[in-house]
Amino acid sequence: MIRFGVHRREQYSPNQGWLQGLMHGRRVSYRLLRTSTPATPAEIAIFDDIIFYLKLASGVYTTTVPGRFREFDAWLTEHLSPLFDRDRPMVVEDWGTSDSTTSAEWFPVLRQQFPETRLIASDLTRHLVEATVENDGVYVLDADGQPLQYIAPPFVIRFPEPIPFVINRWIASGAKRRLARLAAGAKIDLSDLQFDRDGQDIHRPPFVFRRLPLVHPRAAALSRTEPAFEVAQHSAFDLSSREPDVIRTMNVLNRDYFSDARLGDAVRSVWASLKDGGVWIVGRTITESPRVHHASLVRKTGTGFELLARHVAPSEVEALALAFVAPA
Repeated sequence: MIRFGVHRREQYSPNQGWLQGLMHGRRVSYRLLRTSTPATPAEIAIFDDIIFYLKLASGVYTTTVPGRFREFDAWLTEHLSPLFDRDRPMVVEDWGTSDSTTSAEWFPVLRQQFPETRLIASDLTRHLVEATVENDGVYVLDADGQPLQYIAPPFVIRFPEPIPFVINRWIASGAKRRLARLAAGAKIDLSDLQFDRDGQDIHRPPFVFRRLPLVHPRAAALSRTEPAFEVAQHSAFDLSSREPDVIRTMNVLNRDYFSDARLGDAVRSVWASLKDGGVWIVGRTITESPRVHHASLVRKTGTGFELLARHVAPSEVEALALAFVAPA
């Protein structure tokens, strides 16, 4: 079996027919994450499609979709309303936000109830890397240098390729060896590419490296026009220096990705980051159709966390949060 791939915008169709499905499957070049400013509706449609299916080398999926938390955001704001004064400044951090679409949609809902809200949307991975090779194809790398795709039209090759696609696997094997050989010859550590603040290209023959954004064009536009909305890089296992009033971690802390011991590290990180009396919203989307979220609202106390409310059912992390005992 063999698969090609969508490597130009004009090839993309949100409702592909059987022939396109047979030829391409869901193979869309990650180079199409790059959009114009402002992004066109067609560019946004492709961006949304890529983000929904994208899997990082770590095994983490970036899966999200516009409108995913619409009803949940309203429920959250209703439960936060009696806990904080309407007119005082409030700092909210949204951790593990993937492309930050859901954060950008939550921001205006929060501002209606708390006009002085500042929201920081963060994720550990904010970009991929496009590595163009002179007289060859284009690799797309994870931020830590692991190859995700090799684009050599008409092929969009994945790493790894499924076993049935013999020709794709043969191309992938050769491309991966060639990437390692070229990087070694150029004395380049692909896991440590240092872009400057403006993200300018890195020219290291035979490579040209460019960032591919993972922040949604609408979230990026909001961060440029609204000073109270920020997009940042941050791990859910690292402390925040801002002492936020509210931290939300949806779809990032779960047992599919992390052991209980590692989730315990995140519990400690959230507790140490929050302001005294601050609120932690932790949960997971259980099904997409119908869309169901299980979430818990807990509040920081002097000794740990106390339960405030649940949305539908407890978060799978709730028990770890309530069992946490703050260091003396």
